[in-house]
Amino acid sequence: MLSQRALVAALDELHEAQRPVRSLVLASRNITLPIAFDDSASREAVRRYAATTRPDAPNVRHGSNIDYLVEYNGLDDPRAFYDVVLGTAWWNAYTGFFPGLPFLYPLDPRHAITAPRYNPTRSWTAAGTVGIGGPCVAIYPVESVGSYQLFGRTVPVYDHLGRHAAFRDDPLLIRPGDRVRFHEVTEQQLLNDRREVLENRYSYDIRDDRFAVAEHLDQIAPLVEPAQRLRTAREQARQRTAVP
Repeated sequence: MLSQRALVAALDELHEAQRPVRSLVLASRNITLPIAFDDSASREAVRRYAATTRPDAPNVRHGSNIDYLVEYNGLDDPRAFYDVVLGTAWWNAYTGFFPGLPFLYPLDPRHAITAPRYNPTRSWTAAGTVGIGGPCVAIYPVESVGSYQLFGRTVPVYDHLGRHAAFRDDPLLIRPGDRVRFHEVTEQQLLNDRREVLENRYSYDIRDDRFAVAEHLDQIAPLVEPAQRLRTAREQARQRTAVP
């Protein structure tokens, strides 16, 4: 039997052998996905929640979560919120919970937004819906319950049936370490794209690349101060905003 002392010593040895984080260069794909903001599926999820669960919740007052997200992050209007989402690449830190659900964080610190979660949890969310809980943006891979504030919808990111070629070798589209960017489309265009995925006619924009930690840290170094100013302003807005 391995003793606790020996286990700790072995772990310490492994830790000391690791290269400095700054020196890491990782395989990291660039994935660009369409997004329709404030779409009808997101609004339907809010409508059902208000009708059956908690009509007095501050995040569902206007039939969607958009106005609440704008207020909570101290932004001027929905357009400003959409620009924050569109203006950075989102790092997939890990994949978990539902099959293929990516947990995304902004690589540009000026785009660090946040939101409290539903209380209690929502009973329905459409597949492909994009939401935020805490500092994390997530894409719901399947129809499910959920608690993140919803702000849009994208194309399928999970398909265990492999109906599209992108899922033939792996049912999960987005891997840990991938970088995701969104580009805005109308809801009608998104519905067309989702149908083309099921028909294996849609062309996913996925490009192999590398992610050098040192290069990234050098790029964001000049952004630290403006990001801190934005963080302070957003924290003040949060203190003024009711929590669900």
